[in-house]
Amino acid sequence: MAKILIIDDDETLRELLEMVLQIEGYEVATARNGEEGVRMASESAYDLVFVDLLMPVMDGVVCIEKLGETLDPCPPLMVFSGSRVPGQEKELLDQPAVVGVLQKPVAPDDILARVREIIG
Repeated sequence: MAKILIIDDDETLRELLEMVLQIEGYEVATARNGEEGVRMASESAYDLVFVDLLMPVMDGVVCIEKLGETLDPCPPLMVFSGSRVPGQEKELLDQPAVVGVLQKPVAPDDILARVREIIG
């Protein structure tokens, strides 16, 4: 069973994603901020990690950098963004482990399609 980590400060989104992914048979863990997410990813291996960009304590950009530095190999990272910043998407996609950027709000079916693409 594939393991997925969701790092997002939005509790409603975390719970929704967790429920949708668990129904599909994935094992899901959640973190409220980047610092917690990096710690969790260091303690257990994940097949995919969702990372929100705007979070307290440690934002998504720093979180992505820390995951890349800390984990070997780093799992695929899917980025959530609530706002589009020109050039930011390309910059994020230049990070080796980042496999895509999803703009919020995103439909559960779109998330499941991306998860299946990435990890089956």
